[in-house]
Amino acid sequence: LNSDMRQFHPVVCKSSSFPLFSHKMKSGWHSLLRLFLLVAMCLVEAECSTTRRAALGNAARYRGIEVSDDASYEEIFESYQSVLKQYQQKATQETGWKVLSKSPDETAEVAMLPTQSDPSCPYVRMRVTLPVSASRSHQWMSFGNWNRFMRAINPFFDDVKTIQKHRHLAIAQKRTKRIFTFGRRDFGLVSFVEDRPQLENGAYVSATLSLISSRLLPRQPGYTRAFQDMVCFFRPIAEESTELTIMLRTDLNDSAENGTGGVIPMWLVMKTIGTFGSRALQGLGGIVQKELMREEV
Repeated sequence: LNSDMRQFHPVVCKSSSFPLFSHKMKSGWHSLLRLFLLVAMCLVEAECSTTRRAALGNAARYRGIEVSDDASYEEIFESYQSVLKQYQQKATQETGWKVLSKSPDETAEVAMLPTQSDPSCPYVRMRVTLPVSASRSHQWMSFGNWNRFMRAINPFFDDVKTIQKHRHLAIAQKRTKRIFTFGRRDFGLVSFVEDRPQLENGAYVSATLSLISSRLLPRQPGYTRAFQDMVCFFRPIAEESTELTIMLRTDLNDSAENGTGGVIPMWLVMKTIGTFGSRALQGLGGIVQKELMREEV
């Protein structure tokens, strides 16, 4: 059993010991709260079973760049470039995207591109205009600055540690704190850090992709291995204006081959990502400006 299942099992099976199920609570809102929690936990248990079956029986799912134990840095980089190219193509694709939310001034947009082969893990594209130059916004959001950048935008972020580095290629592990009642997550990552424009339109690129390697990035005790690809394109619009496009694919459960599953209902995450993503984007420009000003002091 993974850590999420251990957390929820006692609550479901021993409801009499759980304060919210006490018969002494007779007020209407407490009854509604108890009913909501019971339904939520039932949904979580159902999601757990579904996720675990998928993890054990769906090896074709993409959950990161999988490399052999003796893979060279050149082989890892070649696979990295291949996946990065796919994200670049999806980012500029005009058809198939469903807009989930858009800010009133149309400076921020969240859209989703479903995949028939893997409906629980669609592509998510976020676009926002930042009042900062492309080079400076790229520098602040690049992988080398993640311990500051992620802490500023993600309350569940714990840390990121570089395991190995070869020239511009970094192999790392990111860890998150408990997500409400769900267990801690860890991510195996590979990133290529380069401080210069990488596309013909002058855009900078910051890509951090999931990496699967039992030798370099073994699963950590007490953590559920999760998956997230995050690719950022910083296209300069003016001297102090940047169009930021963030491409994401996320699975907070261990759904890779030989994975142990997990109980975070990803369908719920996908249902709410439009609302929360739009709010996060609208506040991102202010965060970037504030952090850059702090560096200058």
